Amino acid sequence: GITVINLENINIVDLLNNRNLLLTKNIVKILEKRYKKEDKK
Repeated sequence: GITVINLENINIVDLLNNRNLLLTKNIVKILEKRYKKEDKK
């Protein structure tokens, strides 16, 4: 089936559970921004 992923709610678990997911530059940027923010806490 087709898995629809909300980019704002994407997380590492989603990536691990969807190994066939094609990582686009946009998703990578979102993840980088998210984890950079978490690191600053």
